[in-house]
Amino acid sequence: MSPCDADELNAYLDDGHIVVATDGGKFLGLAACQWQTERAFDGWSIMEEFVVLEAQGRGLGTALQLGLMHVLPPGDLVWGTIHGSNAASLATAARCGREPVETWWFVPLGGPN
Repeated sequence: MSPCDADELNAYLDDGHIVVATDGGKFLGLAACQWQTERAFDGWSIMEEFVVLEAQGRGLGTALQLGLMHVLPPGDLVWGTIHGSNAASLATAARCGREPVETWWFVPLGGPN
């Protein structure tokens, strides 16, 4: 996983699958998604979501995800990958009605036995 670059964000903006939070013209954060098929999932994958540091803790992550879901077709699947140690993102997803349906375990190879 890596942050989106400017070209990717512009593509999401062109497709209309991006929401932005502002306050008096000041940028506070965004959420962006794209349609993807991965394994058994067909739906809107959240590709990027972030809130600037000074605006964190105000519920903007939840508002951005819900805003994004509001502009997507009703009944479509919204999914994304969240690192298991990212408690804030896991809590935000839960507040938006998203549930964990798959867990990945990564094991380094060649380590001590």
